Amino acid sequence: MSLSQHLQEIRDNIKSRALPIDSSYDYRSLDEYEIPVAVWNKEKEKLIEQAGLTAFTDSRKTLVKLNERLNAQIKLTNEHIEAGSNKQVYFDPTGDWHLMKDKRLEEVTDLEPLYPQEYVIPLSEVLSTVQNATGFISSLIHGGIDHIPKRPDEKLFFAAILGFGCNIGIRKFSFMSKGIRTSSLETTALQYFSPETVIQANDKILAFSNGLPLTQHYRKDADFIHTSSDGQKFDVSVASLVASPSFKYFGNGRGVTMYSFLDEAGQLFYSTVFSAAEPESHYVLDGLTHNEVIIPNAHSTDTHGFSEPVFAVTGLLGIEFRPRFARFHHQQLYSIDEARTYREQNYKIVPGLKINLVHLENHWDEILRLVCTIKLGYAK
Repeated sequence: MSLSQHLQEIRDNIKSRALPIDSSYDYRSLDEYEIPVAVWNKEKEKLIEQAGLTAFTDSRKTLVKLNERLNAQIKLTNEHIEAGSNKQVYFDPTGDWHLMKDKRLEEVTDLEPLYPQEYVIPLSEVLSTVQNATGFISSLIHGGIDHIPKRPDEKLFFAAILGFGCNIGIRKFSFMSKGIRTSSLETTALQYFSPETVIQANDKILAFSNGLPLTQHYRKDADFIHTSSDGQKFDVSVASLVASPSFKYFGNGRGVTMYSFLDEAGQLFYSTVFSAAEPESHYVLDGLTHNEVIIPNAHSTDTHGFSEPVFAVTGLLGIEFRPRFARFHHQQLYSIDEARTYREQNYKIVPGLKINLVHLENHWDEILRLVCTIKLGYAK
């Protein structure tokens, strides 16, 4: 095997996580991201209390209570169908149910008069205004330990933000800018911008905007925060472990998915980048637990953001998961009870698969350890 083939095999194994790297943040062994078993066994009660999961420690009680809620909802849904009050559900000649698209128009608010017409605001002015109001740049701290040099000028931070945010690149942006040295901008971007400092800076902006009176007017219900997330595809023209081929989006090229989280007021509270070949559902929990300002009561995604584990974990995190399915009637419904239990009551919509209650109970301790890891941000 040639050196090139060896390197390609190493690359593929790293991306598939078959080859973990101890010094990496993204490509370590999956077990290393969880609370160690020894720590869990010693401090289990304390960790469960810190994560707010004390009410879920009894597996049988928790699962039975969830099943009672499910059965009550199944009963209510079928009663509405039988009474004809649910106009969205219809049945085909074979007896299979379908869900019509909800064509009711949402209330449209004319916000056009609030914004200047035919007026261009430079991004540098936007950043300067936000900085004056929030001081978010102070969260971008030098990553050094032994020696911390003099802090760069404010314009270097703005230039780095625009270079990253506009997908131009730091070096190329320095060539486009006047009075900015390439070496100074590269040093600022390398030493002051990290996932942790960027999240802290974004949280500072969120804390300010979230406290504005206008923000509350965008929420449908007061004291109830509804968020959503979705992904966009971007092509990548340089060598990258993250980028992957996708003919549908990039033709013969490679690209990534930019996955972003918004609330009803349009506040962007988290974003992450991953391979375009990876399912978006893997990263829903990532965004919901990395932010300490916008704490959602409910979260929505499209079909790509849905998976059964996301439903389960968000439930234990106290977040209502409300995915928008493209073909809702194709989704599998589950229950702890047998399907015949519902058919005997002449229900038209019934769960098709029975959940293995014993299996869940046997692994309940592992489930709690995983959710505590996510809630407490153990591996962040």
